[in-house]
Amino acid sequence: RGYLARQQFTHTRAAVVQLQSCVRMYQARQNYSRVKSSTVKLQALSRGYIARKRYSQTRAAITTLQAFTRGYLARRLYAKIRSVVTIQALVRGYQARKHYFDIKASALVFQAYTRGCLTRKQYIRDRARVITSQAVVRGYIARKRYSQTRAAITALQAFTKGYIA
Repeated sequence: RGYLARQQFTHTRAAVVQLQSCVRMYQARQNYSRVKSSTVKLQALSRGYIARKRYSQTRAAITTLQAFTRGYLARRLYAKIRSVVTIQALVRGYQARKHYFDIKASALVFQAYTRGCLTRKQYIRDRARVITSQAVVRGYIARKRYSQTRAAITALQAFTKGYIA
């Protein structure tokens, strides 16, 4: 009768411990999910605010600069149109702009290539870090399971030896 009661108690206790573990895990996941969701929303809102503010400031600065530049170019063009030198200046300006845009296009291609290489390298580094982190966590879980299994086996052996003796 005592043996059956101990067995039932052991079985019931194991079930209760398992149930408590599941409930605590569920609560932790829920809390983590709420915190993560709130954090993501807050980040999205702040990034949006910063982007809108930066866009507004940039647009205002560009508009002022464009107005100044257009006024300056109009006054300059008016002064140069009066002479033959004006034609030479316009041709040279066109050639310089063309050269500038050719160089700029080459620079953009180079920048795109460089950024692509850097992004790929970063991706490879990030992937390696993730794989390493996963290996560490899996190793920890395996060691923990092994320790729990060993403790359970030891307890069972002790119990069995105690029962036989």
